[in-house]
Amino acid sequence: MQKKKSLTVGIDEFTLVVKPKQRDDIMVWEYTVQEILDILIPKTQIENLFEQMEIAEKGLIQGYNLGLTLVNRPWFLAICWNSNAPDMGICVRFSAQAWIAYQMMYVKKYNEKTYVYSFLQMIQSDLYDTRFSRIDLVADYQNYPYEYEKKVLLSPDLIYKNLLSNRYRVMTYKGRDSAKKKMAYDSDGKYQTFYLGSRIKNTKGFLRCYDKRIEQIQNKGYAYEQALMCDNWVRFEYVMRGEYAHQITDILLNKVNSEKEFYQFIAKVISDKYRFYDNESNKLTMFSEELMDIAKNSTDTLHIQNLRDNSLRQSVDYIQNYSGLFSVFYKIYKIWGMDGIHFLIEHWLKYFVEDFVPCIEADAGLLRDAKVWLKKHGKEYENRNIEDGIF
Repeated sequence: MQKKKSLTVGIDEFTLVVKPKQRDDIMVWEYTVQEILDILIPKTQIENLFEQMEIAEKGLIQGYNLGLTLVNRPWFLAICWNSNAPDMGICVRFSAQAWIAYQMMYVKKYNEKTYVYSFLQMIQSDLYDTRFSRIDLVADYQNYPYEYEKKVLLSPDLIYKNLLSNRYRVMTYKGRDSAKKKMAYDSDGKYQTFYLGSRIKNTKGFLRCYDKRIEQIQNKGYAYEQALMCDNWVRFEYVMRGEYAHQITDILLNKVNSEKEFYQFIAKVISDKYRFYDNESNKLTMFSEELMDIAKNSTDTLHIQNLRDNSLRQSVDYIQNYSGLFSVFYKIYKIWGMDGIHFLIEHWLKYFVEDFVPCIEADAGLLRDAKVWLKKHGKEYENRNIEDGIF
């Protein structure tokens, strides 16, 4: 007798970046970090639920050189910062297992559930801004049959082979192809994991589909007993980074206020990007259709601006706050003082005027994006003063 199928959605791991509302000079960054931590840590309830966080001697988040963590835990939870880079902010990361442990302890202590959206809302402060740099949205299919063969269970292997044979196609809610880039890992001739979309460093998102049951049983993971109790467990994991993750922050902060809205939103975000269709019937597959059923009544959709169309202010803001430029300035300043800073700026200006501009203007194919932007927005900016246009 086949077990009852279930479809659930949720959050796997996530990473938050916390930055002071007022941009800080590196000279006072150490004090700003402590000021933020004094507010942030109590708001997270981490030390109330577990124990006092300690200085992390290893396992720091990549790019950060100082941090706090909970020691002797089988999962990863850390709050880190870089003493030389205020622009990187303070980074808070929960692994999937750490977030599950946090939720369990929260229910035990306060007798109520907590969710990522309520956690995010709980830690807000007038002193700093928060936003996700990464958040993984998941849809878990347990005991799901393969709709075309009653005695066969749904699996990543079947789904991927149907993509390769063109039985399936994957579309966005706008009808665009979501499977232009795909790859898979096979084990003994079966695809236990496949990916849709690029996984390069700066990509905004990709889908990972894998056999969660096999993963948990082989690794004796945190959901080992749950994996033993089901016949199959297919997980769709939408990894969201960059601007996608930033938009998730805004929606969870301002538009999600209940468990139902939270789950509807997760289902909608996944199904907006990845809708599996059967090319023979030209209809949604059962697993996509049922995910969209959960998403009903959710209206929030992610919108990404064309990178070529970013405002001049956004570009300047990136260079100033996120590129690491001021970290370089600080190193030069500490070694050679302001003379070093002036020397570098004068060198760049000379190179820009004498070499860069003549080269770009002599070749129409170079810096095409900037030329397209200037053609579209140049006249508009000419009517502004410099300060309004740049800052």
